[in-house]
Amino acid sequence: MLLVLLPAPGRRRLLATLAAVTVLGAAAPVVAPGQPAVSVVADRLRALATAERNPYDERPEIWREAVRQLEGSPVLGVGPGGYPGRAAGTPALRRADPLHAHSMILTVGAEQGLIGVAALLGVIAAGVAAVLRARRAAARRHGGGAGEEILAGAAAALTALLGQGLVDYPVRNPVLGTLLWVLVGVLAAAAARVAAPAQPRLAVRRPVNTGLAPRFSPKMP
Repeated sequence: MLLVLLPAPGRRRLLATLAAVTVLGAAAPVVAPGQPAVSVVADRLRALATAERNPYDERPEIWREAVRQLEGSPVLGVGPGGYPGRAAGTPALRRADPLHAHSMILTVGAEQGLIGVAALLGVIAAGVAAVLRARRAAARRHGGGAGEEILAGAAAALTALLGQGLVDYPVRNPVLGTLLWVLVGVLAAAAARVAAPAQPRLAVRRPVNTGLAPRFSPKMP
């Protein structure tokens, strides 16, 4: 996302940074072999694609519980924060004790119903539309608008958050939830700034000295 939205100078700096990070990432297995982070990510993505149980949680049953809660209360859901309490009564999830449905759509659907899902998709659509409108405005004036880097950063951060929302519900954490709304505000402000028409610079006229004005010299006491 940053590569798409950043202006050309920032894009070149980002590419150089990504190249350095890629080299360091390729060297990490050699320097520190046996790290479990890669296998954990692979297992979770595999569970998302195949809906199979993984060794970390009962992910398929957690998703099925969210669907059951949504079917039981499809319009308004079971209430904000209500998923864990309902899930605790499911025998298959008593040991897993999930705090959410490990999916942004499923958690919002279970707790806020279809109205909440529609509101979430509406906010995402509004954000995408604001970014596209700002990018078109910047392209018409060939870049150079203030706030383009901030817009790109906020959009990239929110995209990463939504990507994580495919397999998790990070906004249950109050710090991440607050950060989400801060990023939404930054995105809205930056998009409005970039999309705003460029203000013409006013020429400042300097007074012309005609030599006719009387000259005064200070008098010493």
